[in-house]
Amino acid sequence: MERLVPHQIQMKGVLRQARLRAQLKSVESGITFAKEGAPALDIFTVTTGSVKLSKLVKFGRRQVVGFLVPGEVFGFVPGKTYPVSAQAVGSVTVWRIPRRRLERLFMEFPEAQRQFLDNLTHQLELAREQIVLLHRKSARQRVAAFLLGLAQRQGNREGWVSLPMTRADIADYLGLSMETVSRVFSVLRSIGSITVATGEFRIVDANALTDLTERLVHTRDSLTTAQ
Repeated sequence: MERLVPHQIQMKGVLRQARLRAQLKSVESGITFAKEGAPALDIFTVTTGSVKLSKLVKFGRRQVVGFLVPGEVFGFVPGKTYPVSAQAVGSVTVWRIPRRRLERLFMEFPEAQRQFLDNLTHQLELAREQIVLLHRKSARQRVAAFLLGLAQRQGNREGWVSLPMTRADIADYLGLSMETVSRVFSVLRSIGSITVATGEFRIVDANALTDLTERLVHTRDSLTTAQ
């Protein structure tokens, strides 16, 4: 049975109204379907799989700035171009909706516009939380918060949660080294907070992870070093 969290339920309503105007698109793993700087002519809603968002930074390096899960939106931006690139992590399906058609849909169905904006507000809140993570949290707290957030966004705090992204991408997103992320995963697994399998994880003790993310950081141990 498909699990839906509130912002996903809202987007289901928008998609039902827009489906005749949208195209279901399959994207193979590793393919970038929207490029940073390209004209933002289409809006994408993730249906299955996970999408990595990245931005070009100094010396031609790409910085991972986020991940999208089913029900989340990419491409509805105030400017005329995409501010980041969107790449499939594993096989992905998305609804592609031409921006002009979506804008006409909003004129016909004001409630659809409200639901769509609620989804975008949710994603902006995730971005705000990411800033807090990078500036005020230890390595263990960053990883714990990432896993809790991913489970919540997928509507599954108790069962197995999809984790298709690599440790390197997670590290880049959290501002840590890959080695640090791997060590934190090992620690969280050894203390019984999570179990991990290929491409997925399960939260065993959500209370312990939540307590960890909310704990004040007074000192930094060997696992809190960013790089």
